[in-house]
Amino acid sequence: MGTKNMDYQKYLELQKLKTEDPERRKIWLGVEYETKVRIFENHFKRTISEHLDLKSKILCVGARTGQEVIALKNLGFGESIGVDIVPFEPNVVYGDMHSLPFSACSFSAVFTNCFDHSLYPLVFIKEVRRVLIPGGYFLLQIQLDKQLDKFGVTNVYSVKKFRDLLEGFLIIDEKSIEMLSMDYEFLLKKN
Repeated sequence: MGTKNMDYQKYLELQKLKTEDPERRKIWLGVEYETKVRIFENHFKRTISEHLDLKSKILCVGARTGQEVIALKNLGFGESIGVDIVPFEPNVVYGDMHSLPFSACSFSAVFTNCFDHSLYPLVFIKEVRRVLIPGGYFLLQIQLDKQLDKFGVTNVYSVKKFRDLLEGFLIIDEKSIEMLSMDYEFLLKKN
């Protein structure tokens, strides 16, 4: 796993560029919107819905325009919320993945597919563990050994080495996937 050396303020500015890009937002909120909502709905039905009840509070980290949050709400998880450094209210509030703006033990589950955007992966994983209730679930999607775009700052080269980062979690399931440029997924449970 590799992380680029970068000043934190420059890192935040870089990440905002992608999310605030008007052309990307037009696509995310236009032609891709409903398709992504359906993809997330179908995936969440197969992966986490059996582990949670509808009262579960779910956090989506790096949610941009919130398709994953809408998918969870469509499935009946009404207390779902997204967090991103560029808010998109009411479904995505402001927050930094390295310092989540929530109390400890606030969520039953956390989902993210933006691990490659984490400048400090260990801090990010510790933050997820902090906001999860005991026994809470972490659905984590990653890209394995792929060329990152200019916004990606952390590359995962080995699943075996990546598992070492998951201290404090029990691996419930892990598998190769093909979903919105992600190709590997972990379903984890907080010890």
